[in-house]
Amino acid sequence: LSMLSFLRLTSLIISGILAWVFSIIINDISDFKIDLISNNKRPFVNKVLNLSQYKLIGVISLVFSLIFSSIVGEKFLLGFLIIILLSLIYSIYPLMLKRFLIISRLPLSLVAAILVLLGFMLTSPENAISIFPMKLLFGIIIALLFSTNFIDIKDTEGDRKEGIKTITTKFGLKNGKIIISFLMAFSYISLPFMLNIYTLIVPSIIISFINHNYIVKKKYEEKPIFRVYFFYILILSTYVLLNKNIILS
Repeated sequence: LSMLSFLRLTSLIISGILAWVFSIIINDISDFKIDLISNNKRPFVNKVLNLSQYKLIGVISLVFSLIFSSIVGEKFLLGFLIIILLSLIYSIYPLMLKRFLIISRLPLSLVAAILVLLGFMLTSPENAISIFPMKLLFGIIIALLFSTNFIDIKDTEGDRKEGIKTITTKFGLKNGKIIISFLMAFSYISLPFMLNIYTLIVPSIIISFINHNYIVKKKYEEKPIFRVYFFYILILSTYVLLNKNIILS
């Protein structure tokens, strides 16, 4: 890895982190009334920061995210502009897609797909994406569409009061948890089939059962589910990196 490649990779990572900070701040401001009910440990709700300070951090994060992405290249700047736009479409009016049950996860899935494409472009010859396997891109989008609904469970009461349509507000907390667990299991187990990684089928089934037990617990906690989620991503990413010739074929 040359010094130039290292600097470009570092700039891309910093840009991604700052874009994430911006999207979190936008979402927190949009979800203020919901978080008052369901997530009162957020810094904005706790008044650790006031609205002006929060907005200032968001603007600074946005500006420097775009600056660092422009250092990497024009295509990467365009990619992060799209990511920022998707964050706004997800969180704020007039669209605020997170209000709608069927398409609420689409912006987040597209953001993840774009980040994967940008990372691939950075390491591929002449930033080419034409050789990127479409089955992997499709798998990422489908998996995130089905697997990220669990982040709404803790906000059920606040979402219901604000008219946000989620699985748990539509079907109730108990039934919603079961549906979310099924969707996550479908996501985990279907990916090995979509990517022809059959050795991960059994681990995916085991992880799905572990995940189900965490989701349906009466005393619901989000952190263990995130740990399982990122553990699965780590396993999948490691396999893809070690067998990229097979995946790319």
